[in-house]
Amino acid sequence: MARPREFDPEEVLHAAMVAFWRKGYDGTSMRDLVGATGLKKGSLYAAFGDKRSLYHAALDHYGERELTAAVAALRAPGSAGARIGRLLDLVIDGARGAGGRRGCFFCNASNDQAPSDATTKDILSRNIERLESALVAALRAGKEHACPTATCRRKARELLALYFGMQTVAKSGASTDMLADIKKSALAAL
Repeated sequence: MARPREFDPEEVLHAAMVAFWRKGYDGTSMRDLVGATGLKKGSLYAAFGDKRSLYHAALDHYGERELTAAVAALRAPGSAGARIGRLLDLVIDGARGAGGRRGCFFCNASNDQAPSDATTKDILSRNIERLESALVAALRAGKEHACPTATCRRKARELLALYFGMQTVAKSGASTDMLADIKKSALAAL
């Protein structure tokens, strides 16, 4: 009879996500993952499969954690500007936090693994489409910005590039004042 798991899979997945986020896929060893999660190698393999499977699960976990917060900011009541402002505030607030200078795990994965790993590319595409749809809905929700779908989609894609670009600039050490100026310019262009 198999023994029940004596760990919280969500906590372990979160710890693995942070390890991959800091060092990338290739830079993160199984030893790093063992140290980050507190589990033995065999337990990690039994729970999540191989390192690549754990990486994919960590990307999905990031999408559930970070993108769900982004989508919630875009769905909250208010004008299009208020909704998008809340989204960009997540980047600024993250840069102020202890782990904020890691940038975006999806941005890192886009450069690190997506070019050579179809599953990573699919996870990223699915989540980017989810954020794009939320941006389109936010742009259409404000009465002052009732725009045709094609126009909103183009603007949403511009905002996607801005959002992920802000994440990258934040990772590079940009000041929160600089990030706030980027936000202000973006909102003025709405």
